Amino acid sequence: MPTQLDTPLTDGSRGPRLFSGEVLVFRQVPAARSLVALAQRRLRACFPEVEEVATAQHALSEETFLRRVVGLTADWRKDAEVAEAFTDLLTGLGCDPNETYVDDFYLRTQPSRLGRRHRRTRPLHAHRDTWGSNLMAQVNWWLPVTPLTAERTLAVFPRYWQQPIANDSADWDWEELKTARRRARADGQDPDAAYPTLPQPLEPVDQEDAVRLLPEVGDIVAFSAAHLHASVPNASGLTRFSLETRTLWSGDLDAGRGAPNLDGRAPRVPREWFRRLSDGTSLAEAWGYPA
Repeated sequence: MPTQLDTPLTDGSRGPRLFSGEVLVFRQVPAARSLVALAQRRLRACFPEVEEVATAQHALSEETFLRRVVGLTADWRKDAEVAEAFTDLLTGLGCDPNETYVDDFYLRTQPSRLGRRHRRTRPLHAHRDTWGSNLMAQVNWWLPVTPLTAERTLAVFPRYWQQPIANDSADWDWEELKTARRRARADGQDPDAAYPTLPQPLEPVDQEDAVRLLPEVGDIVAFSAAHLHASVPNASGLTRFSLETRTLWSGDLDAGRGAPNLDGRAPRVPREWFRRLSDGTSLAEAWGYPA
């Protein structure tokens, strides 16, 4: 299913392919290799006890491993060097920094078998990102930090590109999520249990045509946020580390272009998730909405 490319695409040529359901793999991108090298340095500093960071979960107690992962994840999102490396990657792939709005930059950790109840490490159930964002022009970018296997990766479900699936997006509200988590923290309760992180399907997902993505380290995958996708539950014995972000191009937004919305019913459009790559202006501000 994925189409492999050795050259970047302009914003105007990339969107139509993704919004028709294509999954693109940009192969061995120099800026992707630089970003991965940065992530590997941060991981080695986080887990100095091991030579291979994918084995760190076996060298530490589960509590210690998860505590370090949560701290590293939080630091990664605030790291100026990370933001610069991601900016170099996206602009090198053809994203215009003055017309591209970007979500946070994430370092994801999925251990083998453990950590499945923690928001930062549990496998993500099948979902469309657009169930939460309501932005059909959203593009997802994903790349591995450590080698993948079919038991340790991300799966896309092409059947559902044209087939709706029952889900609870109509009852999922970003403002309610934030309020519920604030209240839980104030009450000394677990904020992760206060409200669902993502909308979810209300019927079983047919796994027959699932495509397990296997880009090499140094590759980066782009796909429409409207694709149904999920973490493959990791039972490989090694931790999966990966990087991701999401973008919107103003040309698509202005023209009303995007993927089809088959079944998303969320009540809000959280434009504040996205900021202009060049100067940090929020999409909400750029479009004249309250921040």
